[in-house]
Amino acid sequence: MERDDKLEVNGFRFSSQQMADQAAMELRKIQYLETKIDYGDTRKVQAIYEKAVRENVFQTAVGLFYLKGIRDYLVREDERYEAVLPAVPALMTEGEKGETGRTEDGKLSGGHGTEWNSTAKTRTAEAKREERRKKELQEKQHQLRLSLIVNAVLVLGLIAMFFIALRSEQPNILNYEKNIKDRYAAWEQELTEREQAVRKMELELIRKQGE
Repeated sequence: MERDDKLEVNGFRFSSQQMADQAAMELRKIQYLETKIDYGDTRKVQAIYEKAVRENVFQTAVGLFYLKGIRDYLVREDERYEAVLPAVPALMTEGEKGETGRTEDGKLSGGHGTEWNSTAKTRTAEAKREERRKKELQEKQHQLRLSLIVNAVLVLGLIAMFFIALRSEQPNILNYEKNIKDRYAAWEQELTEREQAVRKMELELIRKQGE
C-alpha cells in the first residue's frame, strides 16, 4: 500500500485529510507560541497552558502532545503544579489513539515534543545561568558597599584620633612642638617675673643703705 504523506504532520499520521489539515494548523500555532513564550517565567507559561486547555486550542495529537510537554515542564520546575494544573483533555478519536507515537513503555515519543523538550531544557539552563549571574553581581555589590562602609568608619576613626591628639594637653607626636613652646613661654614668663622681683628687692636694699 502506497504511503500518503499528506496525512502525516510532525511525526503523526491521521486518518483523514481534515484532521491532518487541523494538525498542520495547530503546528503553526505551536511554532508561533514558541517565538513568544518565556520559559523563564513559569507563571506566564502556566497562564498560557491553562488558557489553551480551557479554550480547547489544541484538539489533535500534535497540539495535545505539545500541551503535555508544557505541563510536564511546569511540574518538573515545581511539583506543586501537579495538583493545580488541569489535565490535558483527551479529545482524540479512537483511530488517532494508535497514532500518537507511543513507545513500548507507554511514553510519548517523536514529533514536536522532542524538539520542545530540547528547547525547554536550553531555556531553563539559560534562565538558571542568568539567575546565578544576578546573584553573583548582588554579592559583589554587597561586598563593595560593606567595604565602603568599613573604609568610611576607619577614616572617621582616624580623624577623631587626630582631633583628640591635637586637643590633648599631654605631649604626643602631633602636639609635641606646640606643648614645648607653650611650656617654654610659661617658664620664660615666670623667670622674667622672678628677675623683676629680685631687682625690686635690690633697689629697695640700695635705697635703705643710702638712708
